[in-house]
Amino acid sequence: MLDFDGRFRMPEHPESLAAVREWEDTVAARQQQFGADDPRTVDSRLHLAEAYENLGRSFEAYENSEDSDDRELEALATAELAKAVDSRIRTLGPDHLDTLTIRYDLTALRLRQAVQEGLPGQDELVTEFRSIADVSARTLGHAHPMTLKARSQLSFFSPEPERSALKAQVVQGLEDVLAEQEQRLGSDDPQTLETMRRLVAAYRDDRGDEAQRLAERLIAGWERVAAARIRDLGPVHPDTVIAREQHLTYVNDWVSRGAAERLFEELVAEHVRLLGPDHPRTLHTQLELIHTWKGLYGSATPETITFAERLLHRFRDVLGPDHHDFLMLRYYLMSQRLIEGNLDAAFEIKRQYPAPADDEEK
Repeated sequence: MLDFDGRFRMPEHPESLAAVREWEDTVAARQQQFGADDPRTVDSRLHLAEAYENLGRSFEAYENSEDSDDRELEALATAELAKAVDSRIRTLGPDHLDTLTIRYDLTALRLRQAVQEGLPGQDELVTEFRSIADVSARTLGHAHPMTLKARSQLSFFSPEPERSALKAQVVQGLEDVLAEQEQRLGSDDPQTLETMRRLVAAYRDDRGDEAQRLAERLIAGWERVAAARIRDLGPVHPDTVIAREQHLTYVNDWVSRGAAERLFEELVAEHVRLLGPDHPRTLHTQLELIHTWKGLYGSATPETITFAERLLHRFRDVLGPDHHDFLMLRYYLMSQRLIEGNLDAAFEIKRQYPAPADDEEK
């Protein structure tokens, strides 16, 4: 219903396609100038593979995208990663961290494709994950991020009792990392808090009480980081906003959505007060508020929809009709009206607030 013959498409990210073209040219130029195994060429291949995946994700966001587009881009990304792995093996060897990192990314992509499309060879890809985990544990240690990541991924596809053993190894590794970081960096360092977050997730299924206690420490830690940044940088500095959003995210997960929503409303109000109602960052936080916290599109109240419609006018006048935030708000509103079954209202929004991409859809 949301695409309605392509007339209400989610806004594109033209920078994704531009990045693909730029990195394709860069790979070709560097391969010709330096050779296939030069680190500069390999690095460009990795950027190109990432650009293909980013473009594929932007296609996935379209309700009317063709599956063949996604598969073609995934195949291109896979080909670049495979070439990068071969280069790393030739120059650094199979056990080097850089080689393992690309092997992991390539295996993860191939396994995702195989699972989604029901392709054969999934057992071989799981075996590849097991090899990566074993090599990483042997050469880098049981608590190295690569070891933990590979074992965590492997646990999803392993039968019992291997699955439980892998999860226990991941928990032990994270506990060791957390203890080391708390001693070296302190309990409130963002790296420590990120490890704490991962350990909370690892505890959650089987050790709920420990997960709750650690989550409370995580919430308190980000609250202290946010308070320090408010004091040193101000309440709406981008680094402060990151800390405040981290804090309210975990409040939402472990306390209540209502409490987290109120914290985000406070953040929006301070943007309005300190930066003004028409500042692009103020407008962006309001977009996040009505989409993430107020249910647009899908379950928004009439009051939220009315506010969003007034906001759309400001977005167009301040940001312009080709700005991504304007286009996203327009899309959310049109989709809301379609969900309500009000096709005329959706078309009226499009008529009142035209965008440059509309001409391409005719």
